[in-house]
Amino acid sequence: LQALISEEMFDKNFDLPEFLALMVEIGHTLPAPGTEKKELRKAFKAADSDKDGYLTPDELRQAMDGMAAEPLGDDEFQVMLDECRRDAEIEEGEPIKIDAAVRFF
Repeated sequence: LQALISEEMFDKNFDLPEFLALMVEIGHTLPAPGTEKKELRKAFKAADSDKDGYLTPDELRQAMDGMAAEPLGDDEFQVMLDECRRDAEIEEGEPIKIDAAVRFF
């Protein structure tokens, strides 16, 4: 909302019809609820090369790089991997269950 207002699409003080038009515009640009999680699950399943429901670090990296506008740097990926493991209570070296990765992101 703030981004659209700052683009001077509307005056800072706008009336109800303008506000409703803005809400319609926002509604058309936002993904449907749950869409992001579905897309994550789809990308993670595609990266799961042995189809066992778990992601190795290489598989997770492949999925993340495929979804990102720019691939993550090695340090960035390692931090994200460590946080995901910590969140899912997974020891280093163990694969990450796809459901845990979806919850994390």
